[in-house]
Parts: sequence; C-alpha cells; structure tokens
Amino acid sequence: MDSDNFSDPQSIANEFAPAAMSVNVAIFAICDDQFSILLNERDQGPFRFQWELPSSFVLPDESLFEAASRVLGQHAIEADTTLLQQLGAYATPRRDPRMRSITVAYTSVLSGIDNSPVDSTVASSEFVPITELLSGSKNLAFDHGRITTDSIARIRLEIGSTTLAAKFCPPEFTIAQLRNVYEKIWETAIEAGNFQRKTQQVPNFLIPLAKKAPNVRGAGRPPKLFTSGAPVEIYPPLKRKLTILPH
Repeated sequence: MDSDNFSDPQSIANEFAPAAMSVNVAIFAICDDQFSILLNERDQGPFRFQWELPSSFVLPDESLFEAASRVLGQHAIEADTTLLQQLGAYATPRRDPRMRSITVAYTSVLSGIDNSPVDSTVASSEFVPITELLSGSKNLAFDHGRITTDSIARIRLEIGSTTLAAKFCPPEFTIAQLRNVYEKIWETAIEAGNFQRKTQQVPNFLIPLAKKAPNVRGAGRPPKLFTSGAPVEIYPPLKRKLTILPH
C-alpha cells in the first residue's frame, strides 16, 4: 500500500476490512462456597442456547475501560470498577461467524456473594462453579472457553502475587474466611497458622477492626475481624501447594 494513501480516510477504509470491537468481562466470586464465574445463556444469534461471558460491543464514544465498566455494572450493580483488570486481546479470524471481530477481555471480582443471587439486570445470568465449568458441563460460545481458561489462570496467579483475594471476602472478614478463598481458588489445603503469619506480614492486607465476629455457641472465642485496603503486591508471593482438596 502506498504510504501517501494513509492521509485519505476513504483509501484506508477500502484497503482494510472493517472489524467490530467488543469487550468481555470474566466476573469471579466465591458463590455458595465455590470459586465461580458469571455466565450468560445466549438467546439469539450464533451459538444460541450456549453460554458466554458478559460482553458488549464498544460504543462509538466509549473507551475500552468504559465499555467494560458498563458491562460489569449491568451484571453486578454494586461492583467495584477499580477491580477491573485488562486480561488481553483476542482476534483470531472467524472467532465470530458474523464478522471480523476483535475483543478485549477483562477480569473482575465480586465480594461476599455466598448463597445470594447476583444483583443483575440480565435475566439469563448465573454463577457457575469453576470445577463444573472445567468438566465441560457448559458449552461456551465463540472463543470464550479460551478466554475463561486464561482468566482463571490470571486470578490464581494474582491472589498469590497481590492481596486481591481479600476482595472476594465481605467488607469485614476473618482470617479463616480469607484462607477459605485461597483454598477454593487454588483447590488446595492451607495450614492455618502459617497462613495467618504470612498474611499478617503483608502491609495493607489485613487491617484489624476493633470488634470480633459474632459468637457461635460451642465454637470458642469469637475470631477477630479485619478489612483490607487497596490491592498491593505481595513479595515474596504466596505459593500454591499441590495438596488438592476433594470436590
């Protein structure tokens, strides 16, 4: 192509095929005491009745982050957009049978879901346990299987190298609740005393509160409650051991 034609918008449009830009958001939570991801069931178009990550095309006046924030807000109204992290771009030809399509994937975390349904404006959304998803129980649309696998790997890496795991917990939590987050995401048993010692050495990870968890009859002294600050780096990182927990 003649470089002089770059100054002519019409020449550029004629030379290159148009491409649609979209965002996908992998939204994770500990739901019903399982490491889970939010999925939507498609009700139209290609891959109808298959499952997909929350997604949207980018509007003309939006940045990628703004589009991802919009998607996150539609699926989890109380979500913290500061936890959105860009994962990567996916642009394999024919990933979307309708058109040339490029998508940028993000990850995000919701806290304190437990057994409660997510506050979503999308009727077809549901949290799916990662163990169930990886067993092949859900057919994923487009290349969302690859994006999901990459996003799970990213989260498992991030909770070892940063304090992100605390964002899976309620605003006030015990060390046992935090340890449970690690055990569910890493699928490994963690020794309680060693975990408490290591996490309390990380600045801004565990901020003690002047109160304790509600007393449970027969459970001994109530445990201390903590909150957390903004995610920071853990160095040296916490390591995942290969003591696999039964499902």
